[in-house]
Amino acid sequence: MLSLQSSDRIVFNAPSDVILRESKMIDGLVQDFGRDRKNDVVPLSEVDADTLRRVIEYCEYHAAQDAAKKKDGADEKAIAEKALEWNRSFFDVDLDILSSLVNAANYLDMQRLLDDGCMKIANMIKGKSVGEIRAILGIESDMTKEEEDNIKKEFDWMF
Repeated sequence: MLSLQSSDRIVFNAPSDVILRESKMIDGLVQDFGRDRKNDVVPLSEVDADTLRRVIEYCEYHAAQDAAKKKDGADEKAIAEKALEWNRSFFDVDLDILSSLVNAANYLDMQRLLDDGCMKIANMIKGKSVGEIRAILGIESDMTKEEEDNIKKEFDWMF
């Protein structure tokens, strides 16, 4: 087990093989400080407790799916479909939580979680207008109404 401490100082125990496989950052820390120090607490200053709990849940689920794929006679298509459905449910959260997950994945260097989180955001904004994307992502325009109108006139084919 590996002890991970969130930014709000809550310690979580997670299967070391699962976390080290998914997070290049944590794996690098453990390698730098030695495998014999696995019992030490790894402080994660950029990840709050709720996000860290979700990150560990994600890692454990996908580790189990990876193991299931390796079994003899495994129906890889069914496993992949189940994982896709699980991801849909896992990422069906508000934008603040989704942003925290993506930021944590980036900080922890967890490529699969980062890719899946970014895919969710991309699907949220796909086919939307600039105004709709701003509303979804909570982005306020930094232009005046006049500046926006000038841009719409100049590039009317985009709107």
